Amino acid sequence: MKRNLHKIVAFLVVSLFGLSAFTASAANITAGTKLYLKPNANWKSDGARFAAYFFGNGEAWVSMEKIECSSEGEIYVATSPNKTYTKVIFCRMNPSTADNNWDDGVKWNQTSDFLGPSSGNNLYTIAEGAWNKGSGSWSSYTVEYFITGNGASGNAWCNGNSWQPGICNNKLVNNQITFNNLPAGDYEFKITNGSWGVSYGHSSNFDEANSTESDYISYINTSDDNIKITTTECADITV
Repeated sequence: MKRNLHKIVAFLVVSLFGLSAFTASAANITAGTKLYLKPNANWKSDGARFAAYFFGNGEAWVSMEKIECSSEGEIYVATSPNKTYTKVIFCRMNPSTADNNWDDGVKWNQTSDFLGPSSGNNLYTIAEGAWNKGSGSWSSYTVEYFITGNGASGNAWCNGNSWQPGICNNKLVNNQITFNNLPAGDYEFKITNGSWGVSYGHSSNFDEANSTESDYISYINTSDDNIKITTTECADITV
């Protein structure tokens, strides 16, 4: 017997996907600003990790997370914490250490002192061949987004991947992604920027009012702030 196939569309507000380049001046790195680093081959050698040092109006270290499956290649992100800073320095760190500081054996290399992004730019690329305080350049990086959820083997939801934040096949195209012919069940998800450093769930303005409504669909905010779609019939789900 042929099963009925329904189409479900779940919306997060469009403005969520409008986040793009850093638009303030170097003297105004506000809390929550995302800055990106593209290291060269030298900086990536020996399994190095990366950190950002924010300063001016206090100081703070932030470990950088790798953005998976970026169109820019291998890049890393740091989020400016809790206040406005005036400057940032990117650092190449010893991977055998967990703390971020200037101690010998912890910090291996750094970009130039007083480095700050120019207006409209958020991605700093280390020039090929550069080492300590070498040259580099700023450019504008448009953030890419991915769906991550409770995928499982044999089910098309999230292409079978369970809570992986940056799977290439789960990248949103034109701010959406569709999974076809899903059996009745519970489907949970968040949207990420390719790492767990930036993720959006039910509390991030999930637009249930404009999502598909039917007696075979329900939406739930889980204890982990996941968006949970429950369908009692076979469906295509577009997020």
